[in-house]
Amino acid sequence: MGNASKEAFKPLTKGPGKEYARSMARWFVFVLRLYQMQVCQNQTWYQMTFTDEQLDVHAFWVAYNEETFAHLEKDNFDDPTTRFAALICLRPDGTFETPRNASHLLVQIKYFIRAGLLMWAHMRALSSGKRLSYYTNSFLPSLHRDAETPFGHICDAVGLATKYASTSAHAPNVSWSGDDSLSVEGYTVYWPKLVDALHDLLASTENLLLTGVFKSLDPVGDLGLELTPETTIKDVLSETGNRYSCFTNPANGYGHLEGRLASTFFTKLSGYLTKGVHKNAEGKEVITWDLKEAERWLDIYDECVQRLCLLTTMLGGQPARGTKITSMKLVNSAHRVRGVYVLRPGVLVFVGMYGKTTSNTTLDRLVAHQFLGN
Repeated sequence: MGNASKEAFKPLTKGPGKEYARSMARWFVFVLRLYQMQVCQNQTWYQMTFTDEQLDVHAFWVAYNEETFAHLEKDNFDDPTTRFAALICLRPDGTFETPRNASHLLVQIKYFIRAGLLMWAHMRALSSGKRLSYYTNSFLPSLHRDAETPFGHICDAVGLATKYASTSAHAPNVSWSGDDSLSVEGYTVYWPKLVDALHDLLASTENLLLTGVFKSLDPVGDLGLELTPETTIKDVLSETGNRYSCFTNPANGYGHLEGRLASTFFTKLSGYLTKGVHKNAEGKEVITWDLKEAERWLDIYDECVQRLCLLTTMLGGQPARGTKITSMKLVNSAHRVRGVYVLRPGVLVFVGMYGKTTSNTTLDRLVAHQFLGN
């Protein structure tokens, strides 16, 4: 880590030192009370993971083996330190701190994680007679953003907070205004109505696809698109060449679908979109298109694609690069973070965990999806 490691333990001045000390004291109280409730089995607010290794103060923040914090792969907030980092960025009224203030609070946690490790190393060095660097060098490689530790997760949050603190964007004021409604920057999202609207949009989009795009052709009987809930699609994630698609992958058996819609239109919808085949000036046979009808069909196609993209974003998150149809699975588990935010009037952003990334990398990644209102 070079010079960055040597600067990890720079001293604080008197003023910030007191503020940092108060934050560290709050963390001690938080963890001790939480652990006490967990031991007494009175902890009902949210579950927390205390590994055996974490009972040692050193392993609370960094471990020789990153598998010590493997539980963070399932829930980034399942560790006491990262949970504390999230809670201190909440105001008493349920709204969030501004990115600038949140960044300042999170940096304090980074500092006292380092301070705690330094105290641990100092005590070990005194008792063993070894040099202090013998112990600090063991954990310095884990004090960076890519580490699967509480420090690494807090670094991610600090990076995002710092990014938005330097822009004109501000953290939205979000609060629950009822059991089934959410207030976002003065807008109220009433969940039953949102669910009804999505159901209506889903039904109308299905009808538009079948009657407008497929022109009432049977997707299975006429087009050969045989998909069931049990259908799986094989996608080679390492294949980055041009023109690769899960549909062209021979393992999926969809090669016969290429050109099927166009050929079926010509055979079963004779006269639709075309005025027949005629010879041009050179004597070659060419298709004479009904341009107005073709333009009308393309408009329906565009609208259908936009609706499908909107539904995909709102209901399931961003689709994978190749597996466009059946690989997406929506799982709303108790520990997944999902939310809706208003950036500015007319712009909503849905934030959710992307299961495709989780299943392939065993790490959760927050994905934000934006769509414009009317």
